[in-house]
Amino acid sequence: MLAPRIDEVAALRFGGRSIDEIEAVVEAAADDRALSFDGRVAVAAVSFSGAAALIACSRASLRDRVSGALLLGTYCDVRLCVEQLLTTARDDYGRLIAIMNFLRFADENSPAVDSAILKMCGDNVAGRPEQTRINHLRSLAPNEGALLLELLTSVAARKALLGRALAKTPDLWGLLDLAPALPHLRFPIAVMHGASDEVIDVAQAHMLAASLAAHGHPHRLCITSWIDHGTPRGLLGAGLSILGVAEVIRYFFRAIGRRFPRHSRP
Repeated sequence: MLAPRIDEVAALRFGGRSIDEIEAVVEAAADDRALSFDGRVAVAAVSFSGAAALIACSRASLRDRVSGALLLGTYCDVRLCVEQLLTTARDDYGRLIAIMNFLRFADENSPAVDSAILKMCGDNVAGRPEQTRINHLRSLAPNEGALLLELLTSVAARKALLGRALAKTPDLWGLLDLAPALPHLRFPIAVMHGASDEVIDVAQAHMLAASLAAHGHPHRLCITSWIDHGTPRGLLGAGLSILGVAEVIRYFFRAIGRRFPRHSRP
């Protein structure tokens, strides 16, 4: 198992560059006979990087070099996903990531604003108090702090930012659209999604499963109350939900396990 650092993904950035980096890493792993005996690898990815991984693996360089994919909390319809993040998402984590990326697509970002947003994302995950966000805003130049505060508090400001991003990056939806990739995928896909995911709505998982089925693509779907947006809630509350998680993971490993030589099976 290899967990490479992909700089764009680690920085919570999505777009064409992150897809290119994922493609390069997967291709390098498949080429390395110390990692892959037959020139094929399996991939696992979460959130926006899940869809990015599928797009990367649909490219000609990887179509026959991936044996399976395990995805957690990713999207199917990027436009609907972004609209929900900017307007109705219940959790600030996804909204912060969307703001940071669309500032970049609009060519309005700065290292200081990116840093402040990433710190706010960390605060959100750690459950730190609101005062820490105020401190991050105060650390910015007045114009940057005012812009970020408006984006955090105003749906209209976020919609306007999206408009500016699309004007500056006209091919943005095309870069992130999963639909053109689906006919070119040639490996089983296991899809997991938290029933109460407040970042990417669970409806996205149902849409993805329906799209895969429409293409006759082998897949399994697991909707679980044990996980929200990638974070387990603890075994006490897992109940029977954990059985579904175990089953979809088993499906993934059986799919890729068929390609293991006998001597390499655990």
